[in-house]
Amino acid sequence: MHAMFRSVLGFGLVSIPVEVYKALDDEKVALHFVHRPCHTRIRYQKYCPLCERSVEPEAIGRAAQLADGRLIMIDQDASKTPDKSERHISINGFHALAEIDPILYRAAYWLKPAAGGAKAYRLLLETMARQQLVAVATVTLSSAPSLAVVRSMADSVLLLHLLYYPESVRREGLEFGRLSVETSPQEKSLAEALVQHMRSPFDPRSYPNQQKRALLQKIDALSKEQTVTQPESIPPGLRDLMEKLKSSLESKDASTAF
Repeated sequence: MHAMFRSVLGFGLVSIPVEVYKALDDEKVALHFVHRPCHTRIRYQKYCPLCERSVEPEAIGRAAQLADGRLIMIDQDASKTPDKSERHISINGFHALAEIDPILYRAAYWLKPAAGGAKAYRLLLETMARQQLVAVATVTLSSAPSLAVVRSMADSVLLLHLLYYPESVRREGLEFGRLSVETSPQEKSLAEALVQHMRSPFDPRSYPNQQKRALLQKIDALSKEQTVTQPESIPPGLRDLMEKLKSSLESKDASTAF
């Protein structure tokens, strides 16, 4: 497992050097679009339909579209990836974990103490675990600052969760549950009995990704049944150029033979 980058976890006058690692694997099995006859992966080009040509990366800008359809060009610097000096994890305060609704949670990252940060890392981890608190922080991993939660996991490691900003929640959905129906005491009692019957301690091993397992088994089986072919390694444009050069050399040899 490779560190994505190094950062500094800071609160007050304390700065803890850490390394940031991706905590979760993508649940999807990577599948590629290929050209069936030759098994070459399909390439996608950025194309301008007005100019009718492919567009180079340096000619591509970003724009925001207004309600009336107009586009407002955004400065390239506004969406740039931050440099290492901007990737600080700044703790803003400490809160009870139950106070943060799970709807806000996004990606998760392991925080590993870097050189010189082991003792401060351990002190912060143990203090949060003992007081059953988590830290709400501001962090910039890609192009914009994000809210995050830093918490202790299994009393042994710090875990960072990126959060959606609370204003991102579509609160109209809260109205979906305001139903004008009534339930009887008997129905409530039956529902509670059913829930209690199905209640048990949560065991992650009880919920494997069956679809991913089935797909991996299918890929393994097909690899034993099919003749696996390697895609053409020479791009078509280069292959055409090589053919032309070869033809030129052959024609030159033929002309000098007489």
